[in-house]
Amino acid sequence: MDIQELKQIRAIIKDNDALRLLPWHTIKEYLIKNGWTKIHDVRYGSQWQHPNSVEYRGAKEGDTTGPDIILLPETTDIADYAQRMSDILKVLEFAADKSQLELYEMFMDGDF
Repeated sequence: MDIQELKQIRAIIKDNDALRLLPWHTIKEYLIKNGWTKIHDVRYGSQWQHPNSVEYRGAKEGDTTGPDIILLPETTDIADYAQRMSDILKVLEFAADKSQLELYEMFMDGDF
C-alpha cells in the first residue's frame, strides 16, 4: 500500500498532541478559500457555516440537523483546542470528502 492509498483510509485522528499542532490560521484560510461563511465571533474564536449547508447535507429545507457549522478556535491557549480540531476534521472529512489524514497533511503543509 502506497502513501496515496493510506490517505484514503477513513481513520479518526485521536492523538491530542498531533491535534494541538494543527494551525488554526491555516484552517481559517481554507474555510475562506472554500466559501465557508463566518457567521459569529465567539469567545476565543468564530463559527463558520458551509456554503451549501442544506444542499450539502442532503436535508430538506428547514432541517436543522447535520454537520454544517464549524467552531474554529483562534488561539491555541484553550484547554479543549485538540477537541475542537478533532471536531473540525470530522466535519471537513464529510464536507470536503477527504480523509482526516489527507486533511491533516494538507493543513500542516498549508497546501490546499
